[in-house]
Amino acid sequence: MSAPVILTIDDERHIRESFRKYLEDQDFVVHEAENGRRGLKLFEELKPDLVMVDLRMPEIDGLEVLKRIHADSPDTPLIVISGTGVLNDAIEALRCGAWDYILKPVQDLNVLLHAVNSNLERSRLIKENRRYQQHLEAEVERRTAEIKSAYQCMQVSEAKFEKVFDACPDLIIISRVSDGVILDINPAFSELMGWSHEEAVGRTTSELKVWNSEADRLRLRDTLVSHGECSNLDMSFRTRDGQTITTLYSGRTFEMDGELCIIGMVRDMTGQRQLETQLIQAQKMESIGRLAGGVAHDFNNLLTPILGYTELVLNNLAESDPQAAHLREVYKAAENAKNLTRQLLAFGRKQVMQLRPLNLNDVIRDFSKILRRTIREDVLIETSLSPEIGVIKADQSQLEQILMNLAVNAMTIATGTTVFDEQDCASNPNLTPGAYAVLSINDTGCGMTEDVRRQIFEPFFTTKEAGKGTGLGLSTVYGIARQHDGYVSVDSIPDRGTTFSVYLPLVDERPAMPAERQASPAPAGHETILVVEDNPSVRRLIVKVLSSNGYTVLEAEEPRACLELCAGLASAPDMLLTDVVMPYLNGHDLYLELNRRWSGLKVAYMSGYTNEAIAHHGVMDAGAHFLQKPFAVHNLLEKVRETLDSPPPAVPAQ
Repeated sequence: MSAPVILTIDDERHIRESFRKYLEDQDFVVHEAENGRRGLKLFEELKPDLVMVDLRMPEIDGLEVLKRIHADSPDTPLIVISGTGVLNDAIEALRCGAWDYILKPVQDLNVLLHAVNSNLERSRLIKENRRYQQHLEAEVERRTAEIKSAYQCMQVSEAKFEKVFDACPDLIIISRVSDGVILDINPAFSELMGWSHEEAVGRTTSELKVWNSEADRLRLRDTLVSHGECSNLDMSFRTRDGQTITTLYSGRTFEMDGELCIIGMVRDMTGQRQLETQLIQAQKMESIGRLAGGVAHDFNNLLTPILGYTELVLNNLAESDPQAAHLREVYKAAENAKNLTRQLLAFGRKQVMQLRPLNLNDVIRDFSKILRRTIREDVLIETSLSPEIGVIKADQSQLEQILMNLAVNAMTIATGTTVFDEQDCASNPNLTPGAYAVLSINDTGCGMTEDVRRQIFEPFFTTKEAGKGTGLGLSTVYGIARQHDGYVSVDSIPDRGTTFSVYLPLVDERPAMPAERQASPAPAGHETILVVEDNPSVRRLIVKVLSSNGYTVLEAEEPRACLELCAGLASAPDMLLTDVVMPYLNGHDLYLELNRRWSGLKVAYMSGYTNEAIAHHGVMDAGAHFLQKPFAVHNLLEKVRETLDSPPPAVPAQ
């Protein structure tokens, strides 16, 4: 099997060369182009398996390159690698055909390798699905031809034809062209459509009301009479109980007993179409989730000093100071930005979670008190909690976020359990067999139409007026449920209300004791803290906060400077507080290096990256002290005190 060919188009030579050297070490064949014009020429010559494009280039910019390549070869994966962190640029790139989006500088080339491998795999699956579809169409045509041939030879081999006719899993119907009367149906028709052989034969399909549109019936009849055949037409039919099924219809005309007849084969595609829709939706959500994870780090680093310095100034102002009100508005706006970023991460299943065994009923009871004080007074909340609910492993704050996001109308919150078997999970790829806790929230609102229901979990979709909703509430609920290996379903009737059901896997563990929620003064100390953070604004904030609370602080802007600083120290610091993703050496490896010198060194990690990226750098082990950016001043002081008062982490033998 030949190595995949990658074309990188970027006007910065050192970036092209670094990507080429790294990817060639991973057994890829890499070609370079210094501008869009040269890149398009090489694409025509090489027909690469994947293309990486910068957005800002002379002559022809990256968006134009994306449009042309996507128009010429829509199955070729296109990854945008750009230094612009503007959300509109990213969205426009996705509209122009980009499959993925990575922000420069790419400090961790493993992120690039993951994007290349995942998009090549996605391309392979798309091509494989197309081959399967072509095979399926050929198989349908072959089977139709076999049935026609068998029927025409009925006088010679009627018994053989009947076996094929009866055993075929697809629906087969034979009717007369002149009056549309049904002459025969196979058992598959009766099983799916609900009409027995005796009930169907001798009547027309119009009498059976199998057509969603009479115009479709007339158009299909005219096509068959004019051309003699049709193949794999998308048609929808109505079953006896009123359900609509999506099908592929193939048919031919033939003569029987001197009359022109039609034999039609109908393949039920309802399940496959649902799976295709779910796949497209999952791919769309994964792309936006990857984008959210890519920009979250930069947002979090920007918000950390804004929140921190505002909190510091507020702590030194009297409550009556007129400037305090202004600063509280600044702090509130920054908190809203932080929450918006977390909603995007939750939707994309990239949020950092703190999982522990929980009793779902306890979470609902505790949070209902807060919920009643938070939402409108005219919203009535009732609960109906099953006593045998079992235990789930979840992040309590994210479960509370689900309850808050769904609390819009008078409601009933109920709990229960259910079990999904293999058959249940076959039609829903988001589920695995097992026992689940069920959180059901039923409201008395206006309900929703089927068209709205299909879109409610898409990010930024909202039915509210402009400026009255972000469109992230329900997509956040979806993301939280999926990140917990669960699932969300919705049932709604216009003008009657809506029921959301959140399914969360049960675990065989005892629930953890509820955490105490109480305010306490910011803990101070006298120990020596070594701070390593490559963002200057964040580093200056941390140093100021720790110094103001009695700690001695040593600071370094990156790992190499830290190691140089430590080489001149006579004694060990009491604790290392380090960023995770940094140039030259990540935070975990820096800690291992320092721990070889000072065994038993205590450590806390901090990062604005997503759960996935942090885990990649080895710091999500159980018991690790971690601080998610952006953080408040008191959270920083509490985490430092917690780390200092805890035993050092166990380090595997090197």
